[in-house]
Order: sequence, then C-alpha cells, then structure tokens
Amino acid sequence: MTTLTHAQISAAKNNDLSAVSEVIRETESLVSSRARKIVGTSGPSDLVEDLTQIGRITVWQAIKTFVGDEPNQFMAHIDRAVTRAMEDARREATRPGVAPRVAKAFEDAISKAVGDPYAAERIATTDAMGRDKMSPELARAARLSWLGVDSLDRPFNAPLLGPGVNRPGSSGDSIP
Repeated sequence: MTTLTHAQISAAKNNDLSAVSEVIRETESLVSSRARKIVGTSGPSDLVEDLTQIGRITVWQAIKTFVGDEPNQFMAHIDRAVTRAMEDARREATRPGVAPRVAKAFEDAISKAVGDPYAAERIATTDAMGRDKMSPELARAARLSWLGVDSLDRPFNAPLLGPGVNRPGSSGDSIP
C-alpha cells in the first residue's frame, strides 16, 4: 500500500523536486528490503549496499517510464524495475565472465537440474531451454561462472565448491 497520490505521481513524472523526493522517501523501504532479499542472508553486506544504491537510481529512472497515475500500479512498476535491475546487478557481480542474461538462463537450468551444476550444463545445451539454449562452450562458461573461482592456494582438504555443493560422484564438499 502506498500513500502517494495521483497528483504526486504526475508531478514526479514532470520532474517536480518535492514530488520526486516524496517518491524516493516512499520507496526507500521497498528498495532496501529488495536488496537484502536478493543478496540473502549469506551474501556480502557490501553487495546489499551496492544493490540498494542501484535500486535508488532505478526508482529515479522508473518515474519517467511509468504510464498512468494510479498509485498502486506505480508502486508495482517501481517494484518490477527495482527487482529486475538488482537481479541483473547481482548476476553481474557474482557471475563473472558471462552476461547477466546468460547467468539468468543458467540459473533456470540449475532449477531444472535440481541444483546440480553439471547436469545444468548439459540441460543448458538442450531444447528444454527454449530460446535460452546455449552452445556447449557457453554452457561450460556459465557453469564455471556459477561455481566461482577455485584457487590454487586452497589447502588440499579444504572445500572445493563450497558448502552444500558436491561434485558428481563425490560424497562431500572436499577433494576426494
């Protein structure tokens, strides 16, 4: 629910400073809660701060793209724009080496593979992905990006892929 009025939304679209300020105040809790939700509890706090700032900028930009003046539709428009921008920024920050759209498609493949990144790599190259079907090389790059960087400095018995992510054929998180 929003306290913004039709007149405030129209004024904000016409670049009225006090109306834009009111929209920013009204959306601040939405922006910060979306950032925390997208990063999750185990994510880095600096990413939450970055996504919050991206959300604030997106609110300012989304004011101009809204068609109409209905407050609830306006807030839904802002919510969609903020969520999309934050999700893309999260993918860009956490999935280096692939475009955000490729990271998003691979996340879909991960869901279809019930969390197995190696099965997701195979699924990503099939027609099950529809328009997001990847070449074998792109699917491999997406898997490597999703798994993250492994360091040669990692001790021999240290976790390989992180907690809860096992390689096929292994019984735990560490190198067999």
